[in-house]
Amino acid sequence: MTDPAMFSSQRLYRAVAEGTPAAIASLIEPLAQDMVARIPDRLLAGRALDVGSGLGFAATALTRRRDAGLIGPVLALDSSAAMLAASRDRASAGIGLLCADLMRAPFRPATFGLITASFALNLSVPGPALSRLRRLLVPGGALFIQEWAAEDALSRAFDDRFATFAPLADVLAAEPLTADLPHVWADQMQDADDYHDALQAAGFVEIHSSESAPVTVRLPSPAPFIAYKLSWPTYFRPWSALRDADQQQLYAQLSAMLSHHAERDGSLVWQPSLFRADACAP
Repeated sequence: MTDPAMFSSQRLYRAVAEGTPAAIASLIEPLAQDMVARIPDRLLAGRALDVGSGLGFAATALTRRRDAGLIGPVLALDSSAAMLAASRDRASAGIGLLCADLMRAPFRPATFGLITASFALNLSVPGPALSRLRRLLVPGGALFIQEWAAEDALSRAFDDRFATFAPLADVLAAEPLTADLPHVWADQMQDADDYHDALQAAGFVEIHSSESAPVTVRLPSPAPFIAYKLSWPTYFRPWSALRDADQQQLYAQLSAMLSHHAERDGSLVWQPSLFRADACAP
């Protein structure tokens, strides 16, 4: 039987992979690099698995720790073949790629010493997904997670202005990329305590969880931020439905609005709010 949520997820990320991944990289890659860089050396051991690897940002960062002799082989797991194909051009040599759903991947228990999940679990159900990850870790193995928290100021401003022009609801209703996507993770994981409690219920120990804005991404102008937003189908499809003149007018308004948030030199500072959590298998 076809899983509607899995089908919808693959359709969404196929559209992302076919779009402009380079526009995503300038904003998302620094977040993945920062998460991996903060993993203490003492928790780096054995084989590493990057779950929901997408374009391979965290997996690539893990190879730097591997090349320093701190961890073993790195495997990137994603349920989207299109995303893994897109990551081939970005991932460092020596990263294994496996297209499979986390819950169905052919892994034996206690296979990995380290697992990372950067914006990778938000379409899953917390309890089963975290329990599965705990079982995949060797005793003492570590899990590191980051997910989106409260919407940042730049994104709120973008959304407010975008919605005045683009027929978001009409276009997405006609081409429902996000139909059947589950919202269980967002419903259950709303603050740092939720992450702590879910990890504890899944059998993890040594749990730490937080909500903060740990990374500052400096962009040379508003243009990369607009390109990043428009690389996601939920924005690009409504944008594509606009007439050329309306696109030009909206782009000018978005640029002007974001310029009000810019620094004196014209650069734009993005500080997204993130949930981060780490824990160990007993």
